[in-house]
Amino acid sequence: MPSFVLNDESKTNSHGFRVKNSGIDLTRFKANPVLLDYHMPSNATVIGKWENIRIEGSLLLADPVFDEEDENAKKIKGKVDRGYIKGASLGLDLANEQWELIDDVPTLTFCEVTEASIVPIPSNANALKLYAATGEVLEADEIKLSIESISNQIKQINNMKQIQLSVATLLVLGLQADQLKDNATLEAAIEKLAKDFQEKGASLTAMTAERDALSTKLAAIDTQKATELVDAAIKAGKITADKKESFLSLANSNFEMAKGVLDGIPAKQNLGANIQNAGTPGAFDAVKTMDDFEKLSFDQKLQFKNEAPEQYKSIFSI
Repeated sequence: MPSFVLNDESKTNSHGFRVKNSGIDLTRFKANPVLLDYHMPSNATVIGKWENIRIEGSLLLADPVFDEEDENAKKIKGKVDRGYIKGASLGLDLANEQWELIDDVPTLTFCEVTEASIVPIPSNANALKLYAATGEVLEADEIKLSIESISNQIKQINNMKQIQLSVATLLVLGLQADQLKDNATLEAAIEKLAKDFQEKGASLTAMTAERDALSTKLAAIDTQKATELVDAAIKAGKITADKKESFLSLANSNFEMAKGVLDGIPAKQNLGANIQNAGTPGAFDAVKTMDDFEKLSFDQKLQFKNEAPEQYKSIFSI
């Protein structure tokens, strides 16, 4: 026995709408999968049941099992077996229906299946039965009017959303509400907005480049200040040359701290300056060790020996 297509959600039926398979509630139908003869709801027209109810792609499918103890069911089964009847359709309960307008087609996104029938022509005006909340069957004209009303309501809701969005753009575009209907005015406003955006973008780019250049210049000045500070400390004998990179790193990250540290280190006495003033009291006070003595020139060593003999002896007696 072939499977029957109960619904194809990709197709618009003769009533002018589609039914989403994902929105079909099959709970009641699976609990009582009644197979009717042409949607006629009576005990005499129950000709079997449905099995293997499933969704495959865009199709809702099921397999019919005919009551072969029923003469009418046997006749219809024979027509199905021989290929004369191939159609089936759903009976839908619209008590809690939900609709959407998808691709401008009214689409039933929630409904409940009450039964499914064997029919000669699926999806024609009488093949797909719709039931109202009262349980009464809706006639073809009632269905058509209902679908048209639903479609109009959905379009009105969508239009209202569009209007609300349009109103939100009025302040940006600098337009009045009635100007939204004038395409030329609207296009001009959008072009002006785009031009303003481009100009402001170019201005921002120029300002960013200027800021970056200034930052580079300030960084160079800071580096120069740090270098001068550390070089002066080395020249003054406050730190040795091997400490230069460490103090440069400190000065570049926190100039005031580096300056404070270096200002607190006493400068090394200038031995040469004292020796140039030899002959004056205390001229050789800076010469206290053999290392200090070795830094003197030959003439200065002789002068030191002659002018500060006691200090000279103390160095060589160590």
